[in-house]
Amino acid sequence: MIDNTFKIVASALNDNVERVVAHLFPNGKKEGNYWVTGNVFDTPATGGGSFKIGLKGKYLGICRDFNGDDKSYDLIDAWALRFSLSKSEALNEAAKFLSLPQDIPVKKVSAATETQKPVENIQKPINQNWNQKLVSRLRSNPLALEYLHKRSLTNETIQEFKLGLTHPYTNRDGVVLSDALAVPIRKVDGSFSNHHAFYAIEGVTKNPVDRNGWMKGKPQVYFTHAFRKQKKLIVCEGIKDAWVVYQNLKKNDLFSQFLVCSGTHGSSIPDEMKNPNFWTKFEKIYFGHDHDSAGNKMAEKLSEFVPLECYRLVCPSHYAPVKYNSDGSEKPENEWGADWTDFFLLDGCIEEFLSLIEDAPVISIDIQEEEDTLSEGRFTVAPVDINGAYINKKMYYPVQTLVRQKQTDDYQNTYFVERYETVVVRSDATVHKAVLSPAPKGTPESERVIRLSDGTLIRSTPKPNEFGTWNWSSINDYLNGRSSVRKTADLFKDVHQILKKSVWLPVEEDYTILALTVLATYVQNIFESVPLLFLNGPAGSGKSQTGIILSKLSCNGTVIGQVSAATAARHIDAARGFVVFDDLEGIASKVGRDGGQFSELVQALKVSYNKHTAEKIWTDVKTMRTERLNFFGIKLISNTSGADDILSTRMLRIQTRHMPETEQGNIHKFGVNEFKRIEKLRQELHTWAFKNCVFIDDLAALSNEKSGRFDEIALPLRVIAKLVSNECEKELEVALAKQKTVVVETNDPIETLKEAAKNLIKEGFIQFTITQVILELRTLLDENYGAGMTNEIPEWQRPEWVGRQLRTLGFLDTKDLGRASLFGKRLKIMQFNKYAINEVVQELGATINDFREPFDFCKGCQTCPYANNTCELRPQRLQQEQKAKSNYS
Repeated sequence: MIDNTFKIVASALNDNVERVVAHLFPNGKKEGNYWVTGNVFDTPATGGGSFKIGLKGKYLGICRDFNGDDKSYDLIDAWALRFSLSKSEALNEAAKFLSLPQDIPVKKVSAATETQKPVENIQKPINQNWNQKLVSRLRSNPLALEYLHKRSLTNETIQEFKLGLTHPYTNRDGVVLSDALAVPIRKVDGSFSNHHAFYAIEGVTKNPVDRNGWMKGKPQVYFTHAFRKQKKLIVCEGIKDAWVVYQNLKKNDLFSQFLVCSGTHGSSIPDEMKNPNFWTKFEKIYFGHDHDSAGNKMAEKLSEFVPLECYRLVCPSHYAPVKYNSDGSEKPENEWGADWTDFFLLDGCIEEFLSLIEDAPVISIDIQEEEDTLSEGRFTVAPVDINGAYINKKMYYPVQTLVRQKQTDDYQNTYFVERYETVVVRSDATVHKAVLSPAPKGTPESERVIRLSDGTLIRSTPKPNEFGTWNWSSINDYLNGRSSVRKTADLFKDVHQILKKSVWLPVEEDYTILALTVLATYVQNIFESVPLLFLNGPAGSGKSQTGIILSKLSCNGTVIGQVSAATAARHIDAARGFVVFDDLEGIASKVGRDGGQFSELVQALKVSYNKHTAEKIWTDVKTMRTERLNFFGIKLISNTSGADDILSTRMLRIQTRHMPETEQGNIHKFGVNEFKRIEKLRQELHTWAFKNCVFIDDLAALSNEKSGRFDEIALPLRVIAKLVSNECEKELEVALAKQKTVVVETNDPIETLKEAAKNLIKEGFIQFTITQVILELRTLLDENYGAGMTNEIPEWQRPEWVGRQLRTLGFLDTKDLGRASLFGKRLKIMQFNKYAINEVVQELGATINDFREPFDFCKGCQTCPYANNTCELRPQRLQQEQKAKSNYS
């Protein structure tokens, strides 16, 4: 039956084609055998027109857009597209237009899955007899007419819009409703439908449904007059304002320029207005909503559906009466809600109205500074990467869990289904998972908002950390209140002892730096800046062993070996903890054609000490795919030569040397049991961090007196040292004071000589010997550097060269201190002058109080920092020590 109905209506449309197309496309015109307009939505053609409908011959009733996809369709399809209707609704509309029997059922008419709803009464034309009765009731009610006249409406306007008063009506609760202002909905073609909106008139309307207005059904668009190729559209906030604007446009013969419309349901947007094609018929669109925040918001919401620039037409606030808050205080002017009824009531002239239109600003979407989950609007966003984050006094740690659920099949058999789900443990002993916030229909997946179940806005769904070191057993104990944590001092002591037993360092204070660094890795996200460690020393001096033991002690500790720069970058991002570069030179040697990637990695490392600069967009040179990587965190970079000048300013330097034979009995190679104890300590450190994060944050805020980058990176260590003991604080400050001497990483012997001299001054050797300077140089340069042959003594190891260069640098005092004997050697005593001392004092930011004697550097081979360098004093000293030991025995 339906197929037959379609054929009947389609045939009737073709038989009346010229009347049909004039109704559907009033902006078009007849050209030969075709009706021509801009497009199927009847946008006025700017040229000859590309949308054509055949009026006779073999193309009778065929519609085609020659600037579109060249698709052809019949008049029923065109009717549906023109008015954004389903095909069934278009069929009914066409049947009514042609006065055909209207018994066409509205249901699914194609393979599409949409089930059409019955057509609403809005599609029916106005019942003239019934409307005339309502109009008569209005004319006979002086109070109702007075209400309309006070809104500046003339009798002619009242008559134009067929306004009336409703008859008495008893609802299902027995309440009588009557005398509401009845407003038939006017459509885009200027005709009236049988659907009405209603307004309450104070003192006239009895028992109104709403004190303002109401209407059954979905929101509709109300037009004041017919669309006839007008280029400009004015959208009012309400129908009553639209009448006033219409009346003044008509008085000044401006209908050919402007069309006026309004929604019927206040802040609810009609479906028609959500279709971009509704707006494209116009060149300029003005949103003339009330002058207040609600009006601005509504104009902005509507503008999001408009595929072109639109304008905010605002009535000046001084036309509105003053509005007051509930407490009696006066509202600001921009909340008085000035509207166009106010404007024309107070003799606002059409010239001023047109001037306001001319000067109307383009609507710009308002983006609020702070996101508030309880209010509507558009907000700036700063989603966080939740992996290891510290936000609002809480730490977060992602962990993968297995979710097992019971299900029942069609035969009532029960079985288990399983999946992995990453949840986030919070430091207040709660667990949260990621959820998608509700979104409007049709929102692309890429634009969905993801939050934790605690409301935190996150960048992406949490992912399990394959380098995570906090195990579930320990996490579960923490969540259930079963975990106990010792004092920070006890944890520090354990870490310090493990380091002392596993690695040998020539500078005792460096153990304090490393032990505090281990604790800092667990709370590093509390701080804005963290230190990078530079482990420097000759090959075979224990750098790899130091890196391994630190990675075993630290949070999410990992070691990066000789991999590509891209792999290293992704490793850092994935780990979000302590990362050891076992050999940065090894990575550099592997770059080959990807040298740019290594440079990019080094640049990222330079800024990775600071949380706000550590995120970088990384481009894969092979696939050209970009990804956001987070490089923030404490790192240990091991190298045999040195870091570049910029990178070294973010670093604390840890020196390694070949271990003296006398120390080898104190260093142990750890076995399975030792590493089990280290793992247990690591679990306790994770719990310690979660329990103490707020206290550490508060202490950091009190201690944060930054005076430069050095103090920034030292802050985490200083805060944790406060938690350990006063003695630890003092040891750290001694270690940091030694760090402040500028380290010039270079193979230039003269620059290295400057470094060696400053290191001696830093240690308190104002008076010194050339022998000690050469020993210091041997710790900084490869012993054969500058030698043409292996048995040749390099120039920088010759006393006369060292003395000459120190004088050239202006470091020596002219005072003659003579010579003194040390183990059979007559050594000349020299002294640094005030210039050299002041340079070091300025770099240290403190005076040097602990002065040493010239021979204090040689206190015994067992503890000598130069024990692994060639030392001319050593044979004679060992001989004398052996002789003294024999005499004693």
